[in-house]
Amino acid sequence: MIALSLLSAVVGPILVVLLMAYDDAAGGRFVAPGEHVVEAEAGKYVLWNEYQTLHEGTMYRKSATLPDGVVVRIYSSDPTDSHDTLPLVHSSFRSEVSVGSGSRNSVGSIEFPRAGVYRIEISQLDEERLFSLRPAGGNRVLVTLAIGGLLALALFVVGIVLVVRGARRSPPTPSRGE
Repeated sequence: MIALSLLSAVVGPILVVLLMAYDDAAGGRFVAPGEHVVEAEAGKYVLWNEYQTLHEGTMYRKSATLPDGVVVRIYSSDPTDSHDTLPLVHSSFRSEVSVGSGSRNSVGSIEFPRAGVYRIEISQLDEERLFSLRPAGGNRVLVTLAIGGLLALALFVVGIVLVVRGARRSPPTPSRGE
């Protein structure tokens, strides 16, 4: 019974790490320079510079800042759309995320007007770098932490209840002098 309570102290953090790792794996990663095609729902997305990470057997350890002159162009692949680029909005506030041995920082955000297929072209890089495109919203990390915390708390409470029930049901042990 006590083991279940102790297990909750281990299971909650493990679930948090697994959920964050799943979130990390879910991002559309791609190598640049070059062109990458993404399928995206309508909404705001963030382009990330994955400057320290492992991807498909290659370890990327680059500077956290992109070299001067890097060009990022984003187009709709829909032939009925104009071929104008969609604006990548660079923010003065740069987000940075580190999970395990991986680190990434935001390059900018893009608002996709509708669900569809889009092309991202990144050029003017002297060496290969890894990028990813993910839906905006850092609330996923908070939600993941909340879910892991609630699961750990629930397991802890169940463990305590089982310990109390077990203590009430166990017959008293006779003393040796009787």
